[in-house]
Amino acid sequence: MKTAMTSEQRSQIALRLLADAEREFASGEIDRASEKFWDAATGVVAAVAEQLGWRYKSDRDLKNSVERIASQSGNNRLAVQYSAIQMFYMRVRYDLGEDFQLDSCRPTVHRFVEGMLAILQDRRLLMDMQQDANTLYYGDA
Repeated sequence: MKTAMTSEQRSQIALRLLADAEREFASGEIDRASEKFWDAATGVVAAVAEQLGWRYKSDRDLKNSVERIASQSGNNRLAVQYSAIQMFYMRVRYDLGEDFQLDSCRPTVHRFVEGMLAILQDRRLLMDMQQDANTLYYGDA
């Protein structure tokens, strides 16, 4: 029987993926590094979305979650960073993106993951975001 990962496990995996991606990028394994950068970013999105009871299974779910998280946390940079990080997805999925472009996006992945992990650690903010989501869904009933 398969058990679901906890948010803490997703966070630890994301950090490990970042470290692995940096090593692989440095050794010239750009495609493998791109996959790990992308997986690290989407892993932390899934961790936050899971805490909030939001969907995170599809690419659209992940993008929508990032936009909601950015809006509700007041950190709109997260949405911009996620857009830049999608360059890694484009490399993995469609073999697009030059190495120098990916190289310039590497620090963005780190800032994005750090920002999402900070939100995940802020229980008060998560509770506020959950309340906001419930109000949007259920109204002020």
